[in-house]
Amino acid sequence: MYIFGLGNPGLEYRETRHNVGFLFLDYINSRYLKVPEKHESEYVWFQGKVKGKHLTFIKPQTYMNLSGRVVWSLKKEKVRPEEIIVVYDDAALPLGKIRIRPGGSSGGHNGIESIINAFNGENGFARIRIGIGGAQGEHEPLRDYVLDTFSPDEKALLPDIFELSWKALVTMVTEGTEKAMSRFNGLTVEHP
Repeated sequence: MYIFGLGNPGLEYRETRHNVGFLFLDYINSRYLKVPEKHESEYVWFQGKVKGKHLTFIKPQTYMNLSGRVVWSLKKEKVRPEEIIVVYDDAALPLGKIRIRPGGSSGGHNGIESIINAFNGENGFARIRIGIGGAQGEHEPLRDYVLDTFSPDEKALLPDIFELSWKALVTMVTEGTEKAMSRFNGLTVEHP
């Protein structure tokens, strides 16, 4: 099973809302797996065993809009859409909420669209959408909002959001996406 965390490479993007997929994978590795990352030309990856399941965690380094390029290299290993879970930001969900889906359209997210295109239009890969919305100003362009950094208050919530997302991911891997959806889609991490 492959777990993709989406984001943009480079220091200028490191702490931005759009990089919540990268930040989530970093959280998993530092909190639970504690393994070295390996670097390929188009992605950074690490592996770990979770409840007896071997997982490969991937952070594409091709920029968000070209996330699917990594899928092209994995397809040589006969990776199918149902063998990947993609974790990414969703500005339509408030911060503190996550949403699990078994597949579907890109919803306008360019990283997801790129992965769907890499699978020749097949969109049957599971997703964990991590909400980053809720604070977007009415007149602030979406592109500026997602490429801005988290406020101190928002940043303080991230460990709890990532812990909830981790529990959801473990459930997806061990019990299936449907169980994870019913268990986690209604939950919200609240401000203390």
